[in-house]
Amino acid sequence: MKLVKMTFMVIVFLFSIINAQDYLNVKYSDGSFRNAPVESLRKITFSSSGDSINFHLADNQSGSSLIADVSRMTFDSEGFGSSLLGITSAFSVNADWNIISVPVLAEDMSLNSLFPAAVSNAFYFESGYFSADILEPGKGYWLKFDSQENISISGEQINDNIPLNAGWNMIGVYNEEIDVDNIVTQPADIITSSFFLYQQGYNIADILSPGYGYWVKSAESGEIVINQSLKKRVAGSENKLSSSSKIFITDNVGNRTSLFINSQITGKAELPPLPPDGAFDVRFAGNMMAADLQSGANIIQISGARYPLKIQAGDISLRLRDIFNGELLDMTIAPGEEIIITNESVKNIEVISLETPLNYNLSQNYPNPFNPSTMIKFSLPEDVKVSVKIFNILGEVVAEPLNQKMEAGSHTLKFDGSALASGTYFYQVSAGDFIEVKKMSLIK
Repeated sequence: MKLVKMTFMVIVFLFSIINAQDYLNVKYSDGSFRNAPVESLRKITFSSSGDSINFHLADNQSGSSLIADVSRMTFDSEGFGSSLLGITSAFSVNADWNIISVPVLAEDMSLNSLFPAAVSNAFYFESGYFSADILEPGKGYWLKFDSQENISISGEQINDNIPLNAGWNMIGVYNEEIDVDNIVTQPADIITSSFFLYQQGYNIADILSPGYGYWVKSAESGEIVINQSLKKRVAGSENKLSSSSKIFITDNVGNRTSLFINSQITGKAELPPLPPDGAFDVRFAGNMMAADLQSGANIIQISGARYPLKIQAGDISLRLRDIFNGELLDMTIAPGEEIIITNESVKNIEVISLETPLNYNLSQNYPNPFNPSTMIKFSLPEDVKVSVKIFNILGEVVAEPLNQKMEAGSHTLKFDGSALASGTYFYQVSAGDFIEVKKMSLIK
């Protein structure tokens, strides 16, 4: 496209975002510059002849007419468009693993060009992790750095919608922040999880910011509608986890995760897939960030942590044991107290509430399938005699690992199936009028 040559020529060569305000950086033929807010300019005429485009702007204050080269500018049916090659997005990344995104369409979208300081491949998610050499806007990527870095990427502005697959997605927004309460999808209401960012551990995100990547789960394929999601509306959602009791887990380099104890657990408490090997992650069994300990004990699973590890209780009393029946760890912790774990072998911690359960409950054994031992968890609201029996598929009792009076509370029984053959079994807990049966599998 040819430059428009005039006696008094102005070249629009850079578009940037300054304090959330769109500006045109204007260079006059005498070499002087001026930053003109887009909102202070009004369009007079727009015409084209051959491969040259005349775009006349008038300053709202002085009324003086400017003639700009628009060889880098795009237009849509609404008139003036702000898509120029000079859009710059700046953000920072932490040492170690991050989820990033590319908020603009850069001239070179290769990993090495965009993130030369990265020390890992870029991994995206589509029912599993895959590496990419060329990155795409709208996608999230796992990326590792040796140190904290300030990132700056320039390129064309993007106004496309963000595609979603059924299941978990790693996404990124473009040049503007989006409040998650304002997000609109097509089809409507297909989001089934919280939005999660990763900053030294998974956390719930309230705002989606350019340059960062986020996890979100969708009930079906669709898209986030950008233009409607950017509109400001009154936030109407409520995070039920915010008022829950908490457990704080912090490792030796400052990685930190909060887990929630809540009796009303919903799909919003489901965590995204595990990060790449070596990345810090803490979660309850079943990929949850919340657990109902009134229904029985649960397991905290820890990976990628640098020991020693600090665990702090919120406003709840807990008993913490390793899954080897307390051989490596068996401690109680009062509200506000903390314990330090130095043994790096402690990566799965059983958490038991010391508060009296409200109801009888039998949990699914863990692990399942198992070989040769597994944990059977149950809760008792009162002191009562308890019987635990193991049945084969013929209904025959093959073991009775427990038959005695137990105190009210949450209990975990370690069952050793070394004497049994591989197959499907059933375990039954009887306590007073309470009887419940669940299935488990032994695979040798």
